[in-house]
Amino acid sequence: MIFISLPLLYDNLKFNNFLKTFIYSHQKKEIFNIPMTFDSAHGSLPFSYWNGDVNNNWGTNLPIYNDIQNFFKSLNLPARINCSNTLLCLEDLEDIH
Repeated sequence: MIFISLPLLYDNLKFNNFLKTFIYSHQKKEIFNIPMTFDSAHGSLPFSYWNGDVNNNWGTNLPIYNDIQNFFKSLNLPARINCSNTLLCLEDLEDIH
């Protein structure tokens, strides 16, 4: 079995959910040459400085706490949040986002 983690956690919500549903519904029909599944989605939230890589906020409204809660409720996959910024300090850990 091949386990795949889908990128762009926040921006690809609908696409990632579609792929998870598609693979799950066609898994027993053996239309794929290899057994595979999407086990998680990874990335960062918009306007988040927790990740140490590029964070593009183009075309995205600033999500508030309720928006983030609703996002995670609608995600059909476990989420892997990128927290690879090595310059985080104690005050950053107390940020509600």
